[in-house]
Amino acid sequence: MDGSNPAHLSPTFFRDGETPTSREVKCVAPIADFDDIAAWLSERLAVDPHGAKDRGGDYTIHTTCLDTPALDIFHRDGDDACTKHRLRRYGAEPWIHLERKVKSDGWVTKDRTRIPIASTDGLWSPEGDVAADARWFRDGLAAGNLVPVRHMTYVRRAWFTADATPFRITVDRGLEAAAADPIAPGPRPGTPFLAESAIVEVKFRNALPRIFKELLENWSLAPVRISKYRRAMRALPASNDT
Repeated sequence: MDGSNPAHLSPTFFRDGETPTSREVKCVAPIADFDDIAAWLSERLAVDPHGAKDRGGDYTIHTTCLDTPALDIFHRDGDDACTKHRLRRYGAEPWIHLERKVKSDGWVTKDRTRIPIASTDGLWSPEGDVAADARWFRDGLAAGNLVPVRHMTYVRRAWFTADATPFRITVDRGLEAAAADPIAPGPRPGTPFLAESAIVEVKFRNALPRIFKELLENWSLAPVRISKYRRAMRALPASNDT
């Protein structure tokens, strides 16, 4: 798994030993407010270097979401209801990022490694041929009986601070859902959802950052519980589920 913690990386990848140290808060803003929110954040924080300069700092994320055949995670059933596995690709890069996100008592942690796109076939068998640093993910899929169930694509712009208490703010918009076939995440036609909204999220350590509090106040926003995965599942008729 990735061992470095560059400043622009989400604090959810940071740990104090095995103890999670990060939280996240989400809100939903009208898409009409995106430009003003983005300009306000850019005056105060650094833009994620992964963003394309000719797109104002935007980058595209393709995600394949995993669940049990009975959609236990979607329905919040079972002991692993707060653990999610996914395959993620950024733009047209040749890598697939394997991610596990765990929520427990308000704390959030993520583990991640990456493999070439051509290496995803080995993930779907307990004895599949994968690189040594991806076996934890393959084994997690087998243990949880997880399969691809939905594909999502959206546009993200992100800001961060490298202060002693780092935090990262992301704004996701242009969300689309599609069937998880082919499995590997990448461009494909999709069905829009939350088209009139932008999902604003902060990942932080310790106290909620003052800048995010100001953002909530300036645009009259309130924290909400929202899952892009569950909204993507509802965006398509059941006949399109894999």
